[in-house]
Amino acid sequence: MQKSLVVRVLKCVNKARLFAALLLLTSCYSFVAHAAPTGLTATKGSQANGIALQWQDTASSTYRIYRALGVNGIMTQIATVTTKTYQDTSADNGVTYGYRIRNAAGTWSNIDYGYQKLPAQSLGPTVANGYTKISAGNHHSLALKADGRLFASGLNANGQLGDGTVSQSTVFKPVLTGVSDMLAGASVSFALKTNGTLWATGSGYSNTWQQILTGVSSLHTNYNKSTFWAVVSGVAYTGTQATNWAPTLSLKILETEL
Repeated sequence: MQKSLVVRVLKCVNKARLFAALLLLTSCYSFVAHAAPTGLTATKGSQANGIALQWQDTASSTYRIYRALGVNGIMTQIATVTTKTYQDTSADNGVTYGYRIRNAAGTWSNIDYGYQKLPAQSLGPTVANGYTKISAGNHHSLALKADGRLFASGLNANGQLGDGTVSQSTVFKPVLTGVSDMLAGASVSFALKTNGTLWATGSGYSNTWQQILTGVSSLHTNYNKSTFWAVVSGVAYTGTQATNWAPTLSLKILETEL
């Protein structure tokens, strides 16, 4: 009888020890578990030398920085830091990025977006070597300076920037010189040089500028930029490829479109 009582007491003691151990394990787990980083903010046009990030966290000492093109883009890791701040100096002008932080425990912060300050530019034709004309296509733009330099920016899938590639550019890059007039179409660009030659690049042409005509006095298009004309000795020429520009009989149409 006494032996049976002792066994029961020992069983109760063991159960109590097991319960205490479980409580201790739960307490330890709660102690080491990290909360998610909070309060992530990214600067929005306040800095010209990148985008500054900062956030709060209670325990982690290592953080992975993730960035996406746009707020809802695919996140990729760009850096690992041990502080709660980061300066993204690889950001491009005119691009908005989404950011997120992951700490050592694998928990994620909130998402915030940021962009850097654009450099100041003069667009006034009264300023020496200022811009005299800007023309926009569907997804690219041309800008002409008073000194005849032509700049291009935007999407470039058809080679409409004329820089010899099909890669987009988020900044205006110089692509041609000696230009007196230009027009941007949906995915094509035209430039009239001071020597009277007409040049084209993009859809129907190439990703580099091709000479189309000589003796051109003026360049025109209609209201939706679906057709382009070049006037040579009073005759209107039109075309869609380097080899098919020819005189058009639609001179009256041209006059009404201008």
